[in-house]
Amino acid sequence: MPTRPERAALKLTAAIVLVGAVLSVGTAVHRIVEIASGEDIPVTVALAGVSVDLPLGVDGTDIGGTVESATVALHHPSGTMLATLYGEAVWWALVMTTGLVIGALLLARLARGRVFERGTIWLVGGLALLIAVHWGVSTALGAVIGIGTIDSISGSASGSLALELDFSPIVWALVLGAVAGALELGERLQQDAEGLV
Repeated sequence: MPTRPERAALKLTAAIVLVGAVLSVGTAVHRIVEIASGEDIPVTVALAGVSVDLPLGVDGTDIGGTVESATVALHHPSGTMLATLYGEAVWWALVMTTGLVIGALLLARLARGRVFERGTIWLVGGLALLIAVHWGVSTALGAVIGIGTIDSISGSASGSLALELDFSPIVWALVLGAVAGALELGERLQQDAEGLV
């Protein structure tokens, strides 16, 4: 049975997860409402260093610069584009909520001192898998949305679009995978030690 401080920590963790889940779903609902309007849908696209004149000088004079990303207004997207935009919003909310729940369950196990157990190993491994899958799906959705947006605006997606690949989530997934492996080793050592007693 958890002690009073452990119960307080668990309640705080549950409250944080609940707030985080509500914020994630709220953000997704806001994005879905933006998309449902079909008019002036803000979409951020990565650009391959497009040179532009920006009014940043004295008295608003133009200064040459390079733009790496831009948020553009998308008008009357195709059905496929709409489905991809909706999918991205729903996917983000689902992943954030799932990650928060896994994190809360993991913290609850750690607070109870249940570190070297199968359930903890599964939670850490599940979080690593969630991060890796989220990276792959989000990268694919971002590429499709970027190509579709540039194509609908300019009639061609070639030349100005850049595919951004951020590998830091994969590094975190590998670190968590290594932690899961270490926990499994710890579980075996604990079982061996208990067998000797």
